[in-house]
Amino acid sequence: MQEADKVLLRKFIDKEFTEKEYERIQELLQLPNAQEVLEELTRGDWVQEESTPNDITPADAIRVKEQLFAKIRKTQTKKSSSVFRLMRYAAIFTGVVILAGLPFYFSVDKTEDDRLATDTNIPAILPGSDKAILRLGDGSTVSLSSADEGKIIKQDGIEIRKTGDGMIIYSPEKTVASEIVYNSLETPKGGQYSIILPDGSKAWLNAASSLTYPIYFNDSERRVKMSGEVYFEVAKLPSNTTKGNVPFVVETAKQEVQVLGTHFNVNAYADGSFTETTLIEGSVRVIAKESGHAVLLRPGQQALLDKQIRVQSANVHEKIAWKNGEFIFEKDALGNILKQLARWYDVEIDCPEHLQRKKFSGIVSRNMPLPTVIEMIRSTREINIEIKGRRLIVSE
Repeated sequence: MQEADKVLLRKFIDKEFTEKEYERIQELLQLPNAQEVLEELTRGDWVQEESTPNDITPADAIRVKEQLFAKIRKTQTKKSSSVFRLMRYAAIFTGVVILAGLPFYFSVDKTEDDRLATDTNIPAILPGSDKAILRLGDGSTVSLSSADEGKIIKQDGIEIRKTGDGMIIYSPEKTVASEIVYNSLETPKGGQYSIILPDGSKAWLNAASSLTYPIYFNDSERRVKMSGEVYFEVAKLPSNTTKGNVPFVVETAKQEVQVLGTHFNVNAYADGSFTETTLIEGSVRVIAKESGHAVLLRPGQQALLDKQIRVQSANVHEKIAWKNGEFIFEKDALGNILKQLARWYDVEIDCPEHLQRKKFSGIVSRNMPLPTVIEMIRSTREINIEIKGRRLIVSE
């Protein structure tokens, strides 16, 4: 592996990479010698036993994982709980860490009576996939998962096409229509989809999300409505009547996000504690509908809206991990983690409230079957999770 590529992997371990570099890093992690190079780069990066919970991050977890590989091989008679004592942060599930789809299994040693139970009757609950419903202006619907690649439909001078990589594209043939026509893209639990809007802006919808938009934009405002979670890359659209670009507005149940051209993520699930807006590039203004209070975000910041808006720094890679095919949890409450799993794998959750507050960190590929992900969490010995049908039952 070339030295420049090793530098990129070192940046990945230290969580100091850019979004552009991450594309190349994902390619490097698929190489046959990726694990060998990671072990070389992390040799000596040991997290001491004195580390406190506040010291542990996903980057630390990756370093710990590499060191534990060697240590576990030397401790064949010890129970798995000893492994996690080394971290002093019991809720980190580095029992399995997934890096861009590469599983690293800790074959922790357990006595026969101490092994995690394996139920051969557990259903093979597979991860979500590209599936969505396109709802047209006349109320008719198109199932995009079963629609053929190519032109889906033509309405009011707009051609809608489906690509081979799970995206629909709006190609306007005219800019004026007799009346505004709205379409909606809706993903179910266990689904995701992406779209190129008539102005060239791109949107990625996470599971259980929706985006409503006009099939053409006028010259005064580009307004869309959403629920769930959507990542936007907004194209700049020069105005024909005024100086500057046509504003792009994202409306949710509780707020508006005003933007000219930028990359950002909005998480507005109805069962969430906050409406969360995270800015990756450019600038946006977030306005609370009820109070009218507005804040301006800079890249790397997020706005959390409940009754009021507050601004804080954000782990950008964690917030848009879903778009890149991963779950990244950094000291996340179990309740929040389970909600994400429920949406992606289309399952129901039974979890006592006091267990929902437990904190976990980890990196997991969204392409893994649910039983594998559950086994990772169970390996912490902090909680037990059973799969019954399409229901997860959590207990101590």
